[in-house]
Amino acid sequence: GLKVVIVPFSMYCWGKESLVHWWGEVAEYYKDYPADLIFEVINEPKMAGHPDGKEAETMEWYSACIQEVRRSNPARLLAVGGPHFNGVKLLTEYVTPEYLSYKLKDGSGFCDDPNIWGVFHCYHPRGFTHGAKDQDINRDHPGWREEILADLEEASAWSRKYDKRVYLSEWGSRVNHEVKHVEEYTAFVVPELSKRGIEWSYYCGLFSNAWPYGLYNSEWGFEGVERVVKNLTGKEPPKEVPSTNQIVNSDFQLDLADWNSSEYVIKGTADGQGVGGSRAIRVHVPFVPMDTFDPEMKRKKTPSLYQQYEPDWQFRAMGINHANKYTIQLRRSNIYKISFFAKCEVGQARLQIRLGHAPDNEPVIWTS
Repeated sequence: GLKVVIVPFSMYCWGKESLVHWWGEVAEYYKDYPADLIFEVINEPKMAGHPDGKEAETMEWYSACIQEVRRSNPARLLAVGGPHFNGVKLLTEYVTPEYLSYKLKDGSGFCDDPNIWGVFHCYHPRGFTHGAKDQDINRDHPGWREEILADLEEASAWSRKYDKRVYLSEWGSRVNHEVKHVEEYTAFVVPELSKRGIEWSYYCGLFSNAWPYGLYNSEWGFEGVERVVKNLTGKEPPKEVPSTNQIVNSDFQLDLADWNSSEYVIKGTADGQGVGGSRAIRVHVPFVPMDTFDPEMKRKKTPSLYQQYEPDWQFRAMGINHANKYTIQLRRSNIYKISFFAKCEVGQARLQIRLGHAPDNEPVIWTS
């Protein structure tokens, strides 16, 4: 059934004590929540800055966090993976009593805790799951089924050895390929996981319109990936497309990610100045005559701030099926509400909104 998993990036640069403190606060806040709420201790430590060669140190972070969570949540289900990118070989090598050698106040440890599950990720064949260009999964990766089964068997062996369940917390493919290949991929993996009793989460359903792994689009819903969704859920996806904010949580990066500006705008952030005390974007515009034509630039000098993925964004889909997907998408005949909070700290300001075609914001199709 549907579960909720809380999982952080550990942020190596902030130090172990910062993560332990964070988990202590989270665990205390959610201690009375139902068992359907699961804590996954760390996601992909290498992405959060944990260096190669420091695997034992990474597992010490896991141990410290487990001990902190167990103070307030003695029976909460904890999902624990290995270092690096949570590959299955890191699970079998490091999620062990040798590397998780902590002891709780009652003397119990890793082997005694029935509510610890092992975590692994599986992105095979990687050229298909992470490839920016269209691929035929059978022609380009003839041994893809065997690659996946090898990982599932290794995870199952770990499960039997330690008498603990395993959780495949990430698997999935970019959807810039011809969709029939993604359908075949998902139709194969789901039954194999079920045979082995492996719980799983697919990456990913809803993220942002530009994210090449996302199945859901704010304007088209699940149109075009209906069979993929049915393979994953056993149900036909809904035809209705609920109203979805295209900007909020448009990227898991922070602050100014994907916000761009003209040469006349200096961007920064302002703590506590956003809605409800959140962080806001601070924009400084030096004196520039508005809408003054510059003959050298061959365009008007209009200071601007806009949200758009850059053409050289590393996750750009370059295939013929889903190339050049941008965060903000408009569908003909739809009605859109644009709202925001803004204030002028010094003097007066005039604010104007424009919608234009990516990537150059030309032609402009609407101006407030």
